[in-house]
Amino acid sequence: MLIMKRYITVLFTLVMLPLLCAGQIDTVYYGYSGQRTTDVKEAIDYCLYQPQANNTFIGKKYSVKDKQLESIGNYSAIDPIVLDGHFEGYENGYIAAEGNYDHNKKTGTWAYYREGTKTKWYTETYVSTDKIKLKSYYPNGRLKRKEKHNDTYTIASGKCFNEKGKKISFTPFYTAPKALYRVDEYVAENVKYPENARNRSIEGDVIVRFAVNGDGDITDVKVIKGIAGGCNEESVRVISGMPKWTGGIKDDKKVSVYFYQSVTFRPE
Repeated sequence: MLIMKRYITVLFTLVMLPLLCAGQIDTVYYGYSGQRTTDVKEAIDYCLYQPQANNTFIGKKYSVKDKQLESIGNYSAIDPIVLDGHFEGYENGYIAAEGNYDHNKKTGTWAYYREGTKTKWYTETYVSTDKIKLKSYYPNGRLKRKEKHNDTYTIASGKCFNEKGKKISFTPFYTAPKALYRVDEYVAENVKYPENARNRSIEGDVIVRFAVNGDGDITDVKVIKGIAGGCNEESVRVISGMPKWTGGIKDDKKVSVYFYQSVTFRPE
């Protein structure tokens, strides 16, 4: 009888072990370019990964700044990251998009919603990398646009309709902001190594986030990762002084788009 009790105890332990492991949650931090970081001060986002019994993970990603939920989705691996299954994207606490990934590639039809609502704004159906079918809608639900584009939106063709269903001139759904010069060359030519930093042998990279508004102006310049000696201030000065870009347009409206730029300080 004693032997039988021991056997049952060992068996119970072996059965419970996978269940206990499945409940553990790992927190991983990510920097401005999406890479992992162990320095929380450098992190932009963090993700809570909860292992599942089928060796997959459910990940919940949050913004470090305001702890806002950014996405919930399924992962088949997290080192390296492999997105597999259903995902939901969030903005300001509301669902903004949802669809499926197949080994890091969007697949099927993704739906995007108007801010703060579940009203469908547009959908994208992923046929291939160079062929994505888009449909956009007016707030009342009427079809506004049928378009085919590639994954970078640099090639687009299709049809547009007014709210009465009449065909009108085609305009692409999205046009990204663009600098008419090499940004890295502009930064290298205009940055000045602060004397304070030089005298104190301070060197490294400053990461700056900035927005390009709908008119192409550089706005909302902010240091995300900084160093001392006046390098942060110099980085802001250089980025703020960049010449205008072409503005971004989304669904016929001007939009602001955020970018990140590294400014390097090294002794010559």
